[in-house]
Amino acid sequence: MSRAGGGRGIVTWSVSPSHDYVAPLDGLRAVSIVLVVLGHFGLGALFPGTFGVTVFFFISGFLITRQLLAEQNETGRIHLGAFLIRRMLRLWPALIVVVPVAAIINVLAGGTTTTSQVMAGLFYFTNYLAQVQHYNTGPGGMDNPLMVLWSIAVEQHFYLIFPFVLLTMRNRPRLVAALLAIILGITAWRYDVAGRCVALGPACTEGLGAFRTAFSTEMRLDSILYGSLMAILLGTGAAPVLLRLFNAPSTLVAAIAVVLLSLLIRDPVFRSGLRYTVQGVSLFLGVGCVLFGRPYAWARRLLGSRPTVLLGRWSYSLYLWHLVVLAGALPLLPPDLWRPAILEMRPGLLWLAVVLPLLTAASVLLAIASYHLVERPPQQLRRYLLQPAS
Repeated sequence: MSRAGGGRGIVTWSVSPSHDYVAPLDGLRAVSIVLVVLGHFGLGALFPGTFGVTVFFFISGFLITRQLLAEQNETGRIHLGAFLIRRMLRLWPALIVVVPVAAIINVLAGGTTTTSQVMAGLFYFTNYLAQVQHYNTGPGGMDNPLMVLWSIAVEQHFYLIFPFVLLTMRNRPRLVAALLAIILGITAWRYDVAGRCVALGPACTEGLGAFRTAFSTEMRLDSILYGSLMAILLGTGAAPVLLRLFNAPSTLVAAIAVVLLSLLIRDPVFRSGLRYTVQGVSLFLGVGCVLFGRPYAWARRLLGSRPTVLLGRWSYSLYLWHLVVLAGALPLLPPDLWRPAILEMRPGLLWLAVVLPLLTAASVLLAIASYHLVERPPQQLRRYLLQPAS
């Protein structure tokens, strides 16, 4: 089993597919959830929540592919039933609690929740329902707290499809070629759809049609596949080349610079069509550096620290619950305080100094309770299944 690094920069997990626990991945989840929560809590101009979701996608692609390939290498097969049960035990318990609670709180706070929104949340099609039904039905016109489930739907669709791809394409070079073709195809398709939407004007760009490139599984699957591609390539003869790239001092700097540039470009066609591609390539390079580059041991120590790892472990529950907390709190606040902060992203001093910390603290406490009382107990069953994927 190959390892990367040496000396102070040593990496203690396998480069090639394995079931090793990689603590910095939880740390990256922590970074992602901070971006999402602060973005939704009025600081979207500074903290890009959409990019946080893109990071979640990349991590899922890398980790799940790494685990499935390790199982395939060790046993010669992938136990699809066990894999899907593991995913269900990992994701569904918290989901079936948060959906009805979020729906009730949203209504009590003055918002509207439809039966179709509840069903979409429970059965993973929020990302498509949002393209035909408005979700700005929370109190005062904020997003319905069930809106965040669009990304959970995209990931679940990946879990249902990708194992079959690995089973039918055992030849790794052909698998890599197929994934590259899919990624390029999605990029071209998304760019075309984005261009046609912008050409139609506000009727599309300010309406539900604009959500197609952001939420559709077929338009966002590439954000997950970049992580899958890295996991696959690190198990092939391309690994030494990638490791040299990940150990270059300039690679991480370049990756961060390109991500920042992608956030600054405001052209609507780029934002809807090419932004996710640019960020996917940057994450491929940046996450590779953090996980396997000797010069970046400091980043691994930071991301692998206990507070960061804990926040990463709570991130799923925190993602599910933070908009529920926001929806429940807004009716208790003076309208002049929260409307500019949430709807126009212009938070005032009182919001920043008092409301934002209280919302964040309440969300974290609720996430911790959900993690220990709802998420953890069903996962005990996973020890009876082959190599659980966390």
